[in-house]
Amino acid sequence: MFLNALPDWALSWHVKCDGGPQWTYDDVHCWDVSYPTCKTGKKQSPINILPQDVQFEGNAHFLSRVDWKPVKDLRVQNNGHSLIVTSDMLGYIKLMGEDGFPEFYDIAQFHLHMPSEHMINGRQFAAELHVVHTRQRAIGQEKNTYDSFPLAVLGFMFDIDGTENHFLKQFYLGEEPIENQTYKTAKKPIDLMRSLGPALDGDFYRYDGSFTTPDCHEQIKWFVFDHIFSMSLPQWETFKKEFPFAHANRPVNAMKDHRLVKNDFEEGTPVQYDFFLGRHEGRNRYFPGEGWILVPSIATMVLMCLIMLAVFVRENRSRLESAGGLVETIGKISYNRM
Repeated sequence: MFLNALPDWALSWHVKCDGGPQWTYDDVHCWDVSYPTCKTGKKQSPINILPQDVQFEGNAHFLSRVDWKPVKDLRVQNNGHSLIVTSDMLGYIKLMGEDGFPEFYDIAQFHLHMPSEHMINGRQFAAELHVVHTRQRAIGQEKNTYDSFPLAVLGFMFDIDGTENHFLKQFYLGEEPIENQTYKTAKKPIDLMRSLGPALDGDFYRYDGSFTTPDCHEQIKWFVFDHIFSMSLPQWETFKKEFPFAHANRPVNAMKDHRLVKNDFEEGTPVQYDFFLGRHEGRNRYFPGEGWILVPSIATMVLMCLIMLAVFVRENRSRLESAGGLVETIGKISYNRM
């Protein structure tokens, strides 16, 4: 929906909004009945990315932050809203936190939208892939907890040009549809690094936004790449058979409190320490200085002397003479005598 040229209900199936926990893409204008943030939020996603809205342009490269690995036997599931692949073994990306220490975001899942949710310069694309990462603060951390936020979501665009996309073929697009609430196992290992590498090595846009599904929570670090991948018409048609409603995306939202930048991570400045003592702790060799190590040593020695003086008791002369006559024999040879 370009520049909100149509009313909200124009792309929805329902005229009246009844609310409830169940939502679909056919009633997007009703989401705010049960999820008010979808309407009142100031950083809602997706958005129409316009060059004039870019507030800063840097020269950062995303590819150097990515450590993704191929995984086999992944399940491609039709969850009623999209085709989704869930796994915690696909790898991570590294970003700098506000304190200057690195933070690691593990891939939780990736899924498809058709058509695309984000627009770039007013252009909407045939499909958009979202790779969702959750922040990892500790080994074995549970998903969807407070420490998992903010999430980092990467958006990749696809357009129809007649060329079959081998990555989307892993979703069985162009083949038999995956029925609702069922899954199929990918025939080959899914390698996100190889499939999405050309986009990771190119330009990207960065802004803070929200989920594009209810509850529209606003703790998402968005990275949208402007490299366009190709896909075939049969692949698009397979997706439409699986999700026959008008659209499988949320329309774009107006720019409000969004800060849009290009080729920049909008992150903290990396800290430099001689010794890193933990994920968010470190110290320098020369501060406060090596001499300070003498302080606990001297304090320990003084404390030991005080304890020795406190418990020391000097024997008097009478006790020495009465101790079995030992005083008289000290220093004398008294053994081996008949």
